[in-house]
Amino acid sequence: MVLLFLEQARQGHVEAIALFFNHVLEAYKQQVQVSYESGNLRLLITGTPVSVQDKVMPVVLRGILNLQLTGLRSIYLAAQADGDLMPVWQIEISGNQRKLLRTLAELGDEDAIAHLLTQAVAHKHIALHAHLADTHLTIYLEASPAPDQDIALSLLKRELAFWHTPYIQSIEVQGKAIAAEVEWTASMFPSPSARPPRPKPLSSPIVTHAPKVPPAVWTFKFELPKLSLIGFLLAYGLFCARHYNFSDFINGTNPLMMFIHGVNLIFHEAGHTIFSMFGQLIHLLAGSGMQIAVPAVITGYFFFTRQPFAAAVALCWVGENFWDVSVYIKDAQERALPLLGGEGVLHDWHFILVILRCLDKDDAIGNTAFMIGTLIYGFAIFLGVFYAQIQPQPKNQNLLSKI
Repeated sequence: MVLLFLEQARQGHVEAIALFFNHVLEAYKQQVQVSYESGNLRLLITGTPVSVQDKVMPVVLRGILNLQLTGLRSIYLAAQADGDLMPVWQIEISGNQRKLLRTLAELGDEDAIAHLLTQAVAHKHIALHAHLADTHLTIYLEASPAPDQDIALSLLKRELAFWHTPYIQSIEVQGKAIAAEVEWTASMFPSPSARPPRPKPLSSPIVTHAPKVPPAVWTFKFELPKLSLIGFLLAYGLFCARHYNFSDFINGTNPLMMFIHGVNLIFHEAGHTIFSMFGQLIHLLAGSGMQIAVPAVITGYFFFTRQPFAAAVALCWVGENFWDVSVYIKDAQERALPLLGGEGVLHDWHFILVILRCLDKDDAIGNTAFMIGTLIYGFAIFLGVFYAQIQPQPKNQNLLSKI
């Protein structure tokens, strides 16, 4: 059960994240309310008395690092007493893992200190241990032979120069060979301490659950750049689809069509190269398959990242590739199209249809591919028009997203 909710938390499920942090802060008798949207994690810690920032922040940040949330961009932490509307303290931190580790190190976390400093000297094959007592940091370096003092201190200073912390007031570095006595000791001075970030006042209570985005509706109010782009694609489909035939390809009747064909050809040839080891039929199919698969994958990416208009534009490219492939299929018997590489190059669809014993059906198969492309292109235009509209904004906004 624990592993299940932990995995769900890592995937960004708000309830699982809240359960995880409530478990982490159980010893502090604090409760956590969570909002996680578009890579922005918001944690509101409540309880009486209010948790001390310096004590609870390292615990929370260590938990965030352990979760390894996918797509984490920023973290907002706030603490307030039960029943209060205003936080006692709050802070915003980058979700970048290295910056999280640096924040932990600045809060006096020994593991984070050792991790970052080890990274700084690792390329010199130096093992590092760190110990922080009160505000005195002792760094133990060990290598074979003993680490060079000047080089080691220079690498440590380069990393420590970015740290601003009141928790490290003095630093001592000891260097030695493996299984030997300390050969040298040096003192360092940390960067001047920076004050902790001042809390930002909030005018209203924190809303802990992001509002659901309402479904898109027909408003008939359009964003002009989007509408112009989809209008251009509509015009291309209406006036240029008829040029996807043998005669216009040979004569280069439509320069824009030939330019797009040149782009498609890059992915077509890449498909042959990538799948050359999987047998002749797969090798031949991979050319046309790859030129369709690349825009299809791009469409899927935009769809799953909630960029529907961009997905519609990419879907037009998918439909266009079916048109492009249809010309090649219908040339299977005649083999009259000029191929990249000259006369000695195999005509993909001639040999594909020979293997499948469908060579006499090349026109029918090509027309089917063209029709599939037309349906996809038309559907993409419809989606593009729909998602080019200006949608009404939700009435209830999550205050956390405004901070």
